[in-house]
Amino acid sequence: MGVAVTVLLGALSGVAVILLWLRLLRRSPQIRDALAVQSDGTPDIVAATEPEETPAPPPAVRSEPTSRKEAPHPAR
Repeated sequence: MGVAVTVLLGALSGVAVILLWLRLLRRSPQIRDALAVQSDGTPDIVAATEPEETPAPPPAVRSEPTSRKEAPHPAR
C-alpha cells in the first residue's frame, strides 16, 4: 500500500510541476529567450531549419572563338 501511494503522489507531483513550468514559460518571454524555446516548450530552431536563399547562377562565360571567321582582327 505504501509503494502505491508513493508512486501515485510522485506521478501527481510530476504532472503538477510540468504544468506549472509550462505556465511559467507562457508568461515569461525572458525565460523563453534564455532557453531558446517557444511558449509550449518546444525548441526554437525555426531559424536554423529555414532553407537558405538559392544562389544566383554564375554569369555566362563567353568561350573563345574557334574558327578564323569569328576571330578578331589583330591590331596592326
